[in-house]
Amino acid sequence: MAHVRREVAHAASAAGLEPERIQGLQIACGEAATNAVEHAYDSDAGDILVRTFRSDDHFWVEIKDHGRWREPAERGSGRGMAVMRAFVDEVDIRRDNRGTTVRLAVRMDRQPKASKAS
Repeated sequence: MAHVRREVAHAASAAGLEPERIQGLQIACGEAATNAVEHAYDSDAGDILVRTFRSDDHFWVEIKDHGRWREPAERGSGRGMAVMRAFVDEVDIRRDNRGTTVRLAVRMDRQPKASKAS
């Protein structure tokens, strides 16, 4: 997953996203990519596709697999959505018979969530 995080950081930096926002986006992307690997495929290896793009005032990362959703083997897991939502402004998950697509977005003009006043 380190490769995914590095490539996302490079694309986000080139798009002009603030470094603090990039760090949070990397965490969310790592979680989404890990979920794709753990939940989409059985013991067989499978691919995940990662795409980044800027649309208006958002920077997007799309993580897509071609597997079938499988419930986690351990009941102690299941915090991935909370982790993703803690670091990005939008999380959209779509599942169908062709796989799962997770879209994460951060606004280009916002401060990191951790530094926002409550």
